[in-house]
Amino acid sequence: MSSEENRVQLGVMSADKRIEVEVLPNRVVRAAAHVKILRIQVARLFCNGIQDAAHSTNAQGLVMDLNTLGQATLPAGMYAIRQLKGLAVERIALVGGNSFMRLFARIVLTLGRFGRFAFFKSEPEAIAWAGEVSN
Repeated sequence: MSSEENRVQLGVMSADKRIEVEVLPNRVVRAAAHVKILRIQVARLFCNGIQDAAHSTNAQGLVMDLNTLGQATLPAGMYAIRQLKGLAVERIALVGGNSFMRLFARIVLTLGRFGRFAFFKSEPEAIAWAGEVSN
């Protein structure tokens, strides 16, 4: 089975085309939300998709594409903070994003008391880091 076939087999698809959540072969959830403004309705779908994928595959990491996210509304941001506390991954890797998005993500992850997160310019580098096995 090729890597691409494995990706599709493990992937979690959403009926909503704005949401992209898939599980990669190294047990990393890759997520993107293609919106200009992240509102609470999309935030719920997005977070639920990530949590379902992480729990059902015992994922060890999450890679989130900040370039695809727009600004989050306050309710969506608060919802994301609450959801982080129940996220069962060891690492969160964030790719791209402007300075505002990186600052917002840093605040959300710090308030959510998520210890292992990092920012990356390239997705392959983020996927490799998120998939590292902790000792």
